[in-house]
Amino acid sequence: MIYAAAVASFCCEGFGLTRLARLNREAIEARVRELQQMTRF
Repeated sequence: MIYAAAVASFCCEGFGLTRLARLNREAIEARVRELQQMTRF
């Protein structure tokens, strides 16, 4: 689920799939780490 949320969050940065077209694995992994840090208590 966290990977789906991470990839979906990139759609908010561009119009539709525009941002996803320029996405790479490193960016996804970095976003996953950010989301994990935000949800840890």
